[in-house]
Amino acid sequence: YCPYIMPDQRPKTGAGWKKFGARLGAAAEQYRDEGYIFGWHNHDFEFAKLKDGSTPHERIFEGSELLNWEVDVAWIARAKQNPVKWLKAYGDRVTSAHVKDIAEKGKNLDQDGWCDVGKGTVKWPEIFKVLREETDCLTYVMEHDNPKDVAAWAKASINFCKKL
Repeated sequence: YCPYIMPDQRPKTGAGWKKFGARLGAAAEQYRDEGYIFGWHNHDFEFAKLKDGSTPHERIFEGSELLNWEVDVAWIARAKQNPVKWLKAYGDRVTSAHVKDIAEKGKNLDQDGWCDVGKGTVKWPEIFKVLREETDCLTYVMEHDNPKDVAAWAKASINFCKKL
């Protein structure tokens, strides 16, 4: 999955994002010819409205039908968007999901506002239901961008997810 595009390289228009999606699609075609999948990994900036009212996310995926999506659910939530809405709209593209959680406002500032999965604001039971029932998600990637205690975070997060 293509993980990111630096701010100074990001298109400014819907047409630019669609062209970027087409460029990613050309890579996806080459990967598919070799038996692999290829897609985009989102962050929050893809869900900010453009001047035309669309989002970079929409335009990227308009650029190519070959692109898969490694959905980073928490970044959608950080963009103040509803992850379930986006999963339902693009579920046929989802082949991987990043599972991480956002601490309540003002908490875990030493961890950039992230927390153990299940102890934050992301509605994981509802999201896992959609991921399992309405997407072709193959992998779930447990993630925390800046954990204070990696072992404790991993144990708590995995234990929470096992219950879902």
